[in-house]
Amino acid sequence: MNKSFYEEFLINNIPRVLTQLDRDPDSPTFGSCDRNYWHLKIRDFSSAILQQISLVLAIISKKQFKENIYYNNPEIINLIHGILNFWRKIQLRDGSFNEYYPNEHAFPPTAFSLFAVSETYRRLNLQDESIMKAMDRAAVCLSENFELKACNQEIASIAALYSYYLNSDRNWVLKSVKTKLVQVLGLQSKEGWFPEYGGADLGYLSVSFDFLAEYFYLSRDDTVIKPLEKILKFISHFCHPDRTFGGEYGSRNTIYLMPNGIETMISLEYPLASAVKNFIFNGEAHKNFLNSIDDRYFSHYILHSFARALEKEAFSYVKSHPGQSLPCELEHFKFFSASGLLTFKKKNIYGIISLKKGGLLKIFKNDNEIFSDYGYRYCQNKFISVTNWHDNEYKFQAADLKNIHVEGFFKCVKMQVPSTLKHMVLRILSVIFGKIMINFLKKQMIFKNRQTKTKFVRNISINDSEILIEDKIFPAGLLKNFHSAPPYSLRHVASGNFFYPSELIMYEKISVKQIKSPLKVTKKIDTEIGKITITDEKL
Repeated sequence: MNKSFYEEFLINNIPRVLTQLDRDPDSPTFGSCDRNYWHLKIRDFSSAILQQISLVLAIISKKQFKENIYYNNPEIINLIHGILNFWRKIQLRDGSFNEYYPNEHAFPPTAFSLFAVSETYRRLNLQDESIMKAMDRAAVCLSENFELKACNQEIASIAALYSYYLNSDRNWVLKSVKTKLVQVLGLQSKEGWFPEYGGADLGYLSVSFDFLAEYFYLSRDDTVIKPLEKILKFISHFCHPDRTFGGEYGSRNTIYLMPNGIETMISLEYPLASAVKNFIFNGEAHKNFLNSIDDRYFSHYILHSFARALEKEAFSYVKSHPGQSLPCELEHFKFFSASGLLTFKKKNIYGIISLKKGGLLKIFKNDNEIFSDYGYRYCQNKFISVTNWHDNEYKFQAADLKNIHVEGFFKCVKMQVPSTLKHMVLRILSVIFGKIMINFLKKQMIFKNRQTKTKFVRNISINDSEILIEDKIFPAGLLKNFHSAPPYSLRHVASGNFFYPSELIMYEKISVKQIKSPLKVTKKIDTEIGKITITDEKL
């Protein structure tokens, strides 16, 4: 029998997360999973969200397979106890935890870490009153708060609370789960996605998929089956021919796919889930695009998603479905108008266009990405103005492949650079204002942007052998350093900016020192021979 992709991926990457853990039993920080805190000592607190390593170790210690040196290893169990006890020690009085700065009282580390700790506790049949009390405080905190702008966090809190309910059998916890579930399911788009900072994001949708599926797996609550079906159908459109997934076209720019939701749907006999798994989670694990994920997010929710998928794999629906194909393998034109996303397959060309990000697009020929366009930038003083900022105010339409249109105004964003002074001020303000600082920082780093008076109009036409992009720029004044935008979003996303192979694609780009009058840029992509021609002229 061939080794499971999940097994290989876990065996390759578990050493990375163990390196993040203080494994010295005599250390005062034994059990901390934040290497920047306990080892490098460049942080003055331990980020609680990283304590999720406990769940990876709990699962892998109970799963026997070839090369699993962690199976039934007493030292791994000792490390798990250290992680849980350290988690308890760093909990704040109101039951919450810190992630990015002291006294943060943040929702994400409370939700995600409670889920990991509770599932670890349940799987190992632990009996520890101090851990139970800490979980109870975290559950109370989650039940009193609701995360509206990032649905993945709210759905994670539902899975966390239900897991704690299984450990505690407390009815108030179950009542909180039901209340939250009704609220969050009401936010799901008819297209299948849950809002992430105002739009559809593929990586974070896979997080929502993972935890909603896990809630079902634990509770067998049939009310979430239809929402799970809708997510599966939506994400299937964004599996790329080169076996990658997601990207800068989403509202939060993420490029990963968590497997646990997929594996849960396979266990429910969904052929489309099998098709996604066979397409993305196949082949040699060390060559998979997900290896570019950083150590922080392996310690966060990524690696224990693989571990939970591995648990379910033995019970999954294994019947083959030779007729089941993904959208990138079938000719189609699909416009998701609510999200502004469009996918198509025409002959051997597959593409994705994000109209809420100014007509950003990615084009694949056969199994390779041949062209991507992220709009434009120009620099003015300390600000950068862009067309690819996710904007629900852009006007767009897509009647068919020959008539795709979007227009709007450049967004002006100030890049944030850390400094000693800023960190000193943050520490002082965090002591005074605590979690009130979260909304302030999000406004500064994520939501704050200004609309300029410079307008752009983009028209895209896709024919049998050519893709034509015509852009018109109408400057309100002198624009300096006007150029094609690179594949990096200016919106701060912690799980963004992981390396993507398409970053290395080279072709001619626009670069103009300054423009003052209207400019027209024409791009022709000959899909037969792969030639790209770009010209610009004054209007």
